Amino acid sequence: APALFNGILTPMASGLSKDQQARFVKARDATVAAITQWMSWMKANTPSWPINYAMGPAAYNAMLRDEQLLPYTADQIAAIGRQTLATAMAQERRIKAEAKAKGVNLSNPVQAAANGGGMTPTTKEAQFTFFQSQLDTLRDFINRKQIVTIPAYVGRMKIVETPPFLQPILPGPSMNPPPILSKQVDGVYFVPPPNPQMAKAAAAGAIFEDFDRDRVLMTSGHEGFPGHFLQFSIAKHSEDPVRRFSFDGVFAEGWAFYEEALLERDGLYGRDLDGRYAVAQFERLRGARAIVDPMLATGQWSFEQAVKWFTENAGVDAATARGEVSRFALGPGQAYDYAVGKTQIEELLRAYKAKKGAAFSLQAFHDDLLSHGTVPVSIIASEMLAE
Repeated sequence: APALFNGILTPMASGLSKDQQARFVKARDATVAAITQWMSWMKANTPSWPINYAMGPAAYNAMLRDEQLLPYTADQIAAIGRQTLATAMAQERRIKAEAKAKGVNLSNPVQAAANGGGMTPTTKEAQFTFFQSQLDTLRDFINRKQIVTIPAYVGRMKIVETPPFLQPILPGPSMNPPPILSKQVDGVYFVPPPNPQMAKAAAAGAIFEDFDRDRVLMTSGHEGFPGHFLQFSIAKHSEDPVRRFSFDGVFAEGWAFYEEALLERDGLYGRDLDGRYAVAQFERLRGARAIVDPMLATGQWSFEQAVKWFTENAGVDAATARGEVSRFALGPGQAYDYAVGKTQIEELLRAYKAKKGAAFSLQAFHDDLLSHGTVPVSIIASEMLAE
């Protein structure tokens, strides 16, 4: 944390007036001293503290039922994760076999990109232009395939360089939707400048730092169209203030994960290996997350047991695995959002299709689904199936 203030914020303060710089230095030094003191205290005391991250099965199941309105128990969440993981690993094997037949090593980012859309540009200006072109490609693809209606009121995702102080914690693109209480309809798509070190990290298994062209397309679909940006923009225009302000992570991440598979199935990547492989890789990761979260939180696995299992099964490097499991231990009830939300949407789709019969339209289903706001899928399902 001190490096944030000394190494990133201090150069940014160079444009301040002398009085402002003096105030900044005083506040910075006091903050760094407090953080350093706190870190020393933590290091001296935490070894004697018991490891207690497990809330237990009763509390976990109550959270699922009463807080998140999910129709699943901890064991059922883990089962969803296992099914997601198995499906993803089978798809990975198929794509790897196809790549091997072509003499391609998908673990090599450069080779993988050569069998996809290619590497991203190496200059900042070209990088930002490229990201915008990917958003345009997605919007055109969605309209052409009639996947979901993009209302006329939906704005743009403005490409903005990720601020320097955020780049260490946001190595990839991220999205901020338009403010709910503002008339503004545009959002911000934070994009980091080109970084040659990311390809090296990706080659070592750091999949969050692998951003060639196809992966940018996948990420832009998740963050933008038809993912988070479209979903939140539609919710912003809801006439119901509760739906306008509500946010349910299971539906939000479930929708973005659901559409990743949908875009791939509809031919977004054609026969390119890397885009299809990326979709399978992240499906595998989401499945593994949905297994570890309940196993940790209910006390069935120890922390180190979870780290070992995640390293061996999630398709990530050891450092990423430890970071992921640490996050799950600190905040149970989020890691399964992707797999569980996607499963709920698919269950609703089957019931909705049976109800509509010959009148069923997938685009109409998606339009109806997003029109209810970002609220729990269990609420949306009861409304859509009663209509």
